Amino acid sequence: MKKGGGHLSASAFVLTMIPLYLMAGIGFVARKMNILNGNANPIITQLMLYVTLPALILFSLNTRFSMDLLIEFTWLVSMSVFIMTVSMVLAAWLRKRAALSDGQKSVFESLIVFGNQGFIGFAVIYMLMGEQGVVYLTLFNIFYLVLIWSYGIYLFARHEASVNWRILFLNPGILATLVGLMMLFLPFNWPDMFVRTFEDVGKMTVPLSMILIGSLLADTPGCLTSSSTAAICISGWHP
Repeated sequence: MKKGGGHLSASAFVLTMIPLYLMAGIGFVARKMNILNGNANPIITQLMLYVTLPALILFSLNTRFSMDLLIEFTWLVSMSVFIMTVSMVLAAWLRKRAALSDGQKSVFESLIVFGNQGFIGFAVIYMLMGEQGVVYLTLFNIFYLVLIWSYGIYLFARHEASVNWRILFLNPGILATLVGLMMLFLPFNWPDMFVRTFEDVGKMTVPLSMILIGSLLADTPGCLTSSSTAAICISGWHP
């Protein structure tokens, strides 16, 4: 089946998703067998956050600019701002009414606002739509990335004396998106050697993200007692 868009039948969708579940299964077994030790999860997370995911974003945004792309960019960012704003208002309203401690309220609010559309989102969209899907998700995630590295951190650091906003905004996800967008609107592209490097490194995001999900599930008691609890555990984790 060719990636890159078009209509997917239910059977084609399932066949596309099976490798992702198998990758997660590999991560689960590897953690249970201690092939991935207790330090593996944070190391894989850092590798993806600072290396493979920015490379995937830069590779995917290395495309030709067009008016159609500009229209799609406007629509995607507008939808993202609307959805995230509604989520923030709803989460803040529910936080005030939740009978939880301050720390638990922060976790509760962040789970409502920020879904798992980071690592696992890129893995799923790449398997379904290829590089074009990553472009769409990257554009949609621009406001999401700004929020998760600003408002998301603020939710847990609101009681601290100061928050380093420079560190929050100058993070790999936002920087890669900004650089990619800048290159998208410029009249030249990355040299081929850069593009091949971005592609080879960036495509590691898909297996690494699913192996990490499987490893995280193996470390979380009760996550696999039912399909619903497993879904909650996966959706509650994001970069």
